[in-house]
Amino acid sequence: MKVKIIYDINRIKKELFFIEKNLAYFKKNKMFFYFPFESIKKTSDKKIIKQIQEDEKRFQIKKVKEKIEKEWSEKENIVFEYLYEYSKKEKILEFENEYKCYLSFYGCYGYYDFPNEIFVNINAKSEFIIETIIHELIHLLIYKKTAKKPYQKIEEIADAIFINSRLNTIFPKYKAQKF
Repeated sequence: MKVKIIYDINRIKKELFFIEKNLAYFKKNKMFFYFPFESIKKTSDKKIIKQIQEDEKRFQIKKVKEKIEKEWSEKENIVFEYLYEYSKKEKILEFENEYKCYLSFYGCYGYYDFPNEIFVNINAKSEFIIETIIHELIHLLIYKKTAKKPYQKIEEIADAIFINSRLNTIFPKYKAQKF
């Protein structure tokens, strides 16, 4: 089992359409997000690339990526160990061989794309970014069993798994979402 941390400009560009489509949802639910574009459809590719390059410097993506990779590699084995232990008891988690975690500056703190992609906004402290990776990973692990449930219920399940799998002993600052 492995989570690969990736920074890819082309993937960021592709995700901008998804993020833009969800801006009203982020605003309505008072979620954090960063989106410096007026409209992706009306913004030239050249301007999009220029903005991404500015944000690479502003958010120091190379340093952040290195830090996240280091911190994740220190925790990855224990994270999966706890999730496997939990899965043996609860039989709700379904694992893939590899997960891809894309780092971005845009959108909310985190989201996922089944079956194995995670997207995290690096505009947070590294511990929170790692917690977000795990939270989104849990969403992928429970996706087939929760896909038809309401958003709030899915979030409650993911938070409960984080806590009941003992991951909160590694991340004592983790806070379940409030609705």
